[in-house]
Amino acid sequence: MTAEEIIPLAQNAGFSGQDLQTAVQVALAESSGNPSAWGDAGIGQGSFGLWQINAYWHPEFGPDFSQLYDPQTNANAAFSVYSKAGNSFSPWSTFKTGAYGKYAAIVANALSAAYQAVSDAASNVVQTVEDNPETSSDIGILLVVGLALLFLMKKA
Repeated sequence: MTAEEIIPLAQNAGFSGQDLQTAVQVALAESSGNPSAWGDAGIGQGSFGLWQINAYWHPEFGPDFSQLYDPQTNANAAFSVYSKAGNSFSPWSTFKTGAYGKYAAIVANALSAAYQAVSDAASNVVQTVEDNPETSSDIGILLVVGLALLFLMKKA
């Protein structure tokens, strides 16, 4: 999966702000974006999915750890691990070693593109309202929704 595909998973799980960027970087560093990644063979049943959730250290996600191959389930588990660590990425080895930093530019560019897409969509709605004043009340609602989305994306 690409950074663009992982971003909404991380957002839906609860990551926001700078931690959204860090979360996506960690996922890429841990699994190279492969939702079927399996590693750490010598530690319990291993680590699963995008964020490499380890079965030994996180038995709460078992006993069927294969569910962690689902990208959203894995993102939700990652957010739980992060939250239990005091909103910290310290449980991930790629964070502790700094290996996640390799993906900073890739993720920053993906987030920037997502923000731009929302901004462009809001601009298109504004233009449509200006061009079609007779339907402005319906389009105005869409504008409010679009601006709310833009605000949420910027906040993330």
